[in-house]
Order: sequence, then C-alpha cells, then structure tokens
Amino acid sequence: MPVPTLRPLAGIRFDRPAWIAHWRSTPGSTLTRCVSVGGYTDVRSGQFIAGNFASFVHWWDGTYQNSKLYYVPLHPVTGTPLVVTARRIEEGGGTLITREVVHLRFAQGFAWSESGEAFYVTGTVLPQAGAWRIEASAGLDHGCFDLQVRRRG
Repeated sequence: MPVPTLRPLAGIRFDRPAWIAHWRSTPGSTLTRCVSVGGYTDVRSGQFIAGNFASFVHWWDGTYQNSKLYYVPLHPVTGTPLVVTARRIEEGGGTLITREVVHLRFAQGFAWSESGEAFYVTGTVLPQAGAWRIEASAGLDHGCFDLQVRRRG
C-alpha cells in the first residue's frame, strides 16, 4: 500500500497505520470500476474513497446544503483539481442510458482529517431524483460510484 508523500498542515500528524487500515477495510473495489454505494458510509472505487453516502442519500433534496460528499485520493498531489462527472442513468434493454449530466470541478486545496488524511470537500449537487453514476478523477486517481436518490416525503 503506497503511503502519500504529501505533508499535512502544521499541527496535524499523519497516522500511517490508520491510513492503511482505512484503505484496506473500506468496502468497494481496489479496481477502477463502478461500485454500488448501497447503504455504506464510505465506499472505495479504484484510487478513491468517497462518502458520506449514507448521509448524502438520506438527506438528499437536490440542494447544495444537502449535497456534501468527500473524496479521498490514494495519491494526493498539491494543486491537482478534482473533476466530478455525475450522470443520471436508466437501464434500457440491458444498456445504460444517460438522461442528464452534471460536470463539476473543485480546484481549492485539500481539507485534512484528524489523522492527517488529505481529502476534497465538495458540493456534489444532483438536481433530480433517480439513479446516478458519479465518476471522480484527480491526477492519476479515478473512481466511480453508483447510487440512488429519492425525494423524501
């Protein structure tokens, strides 16, 4: 398991054992393929761990205030923007059909966890209820997450 060479902000200590445990224990896939988030909080796809999907799905209402997701890159590099593409999808005859696309780019710096893990904080606004495929990329890191959001009511 490669360990990031990026140094945390002053006053934050990088916890290598916690970082390795997080990457080894998070449900999902080490391969860069689309994974269902199900009812999980954090999910891994390829070189990203993303979340909090359980909260995102529960509170989703299509607004920025309830659209917070974090993306933890395996290889964080200062100055590398996060690019997120979200597609509202439907299955038709065994094929996925894209109904709507949302492109987002986050160029601000990293936020830091208490254990020294760098992550991107985002407002991943999905404007419609339905099935969505969220693809994230930053430098060499890529991930893909499938989720379903519904109107509460």
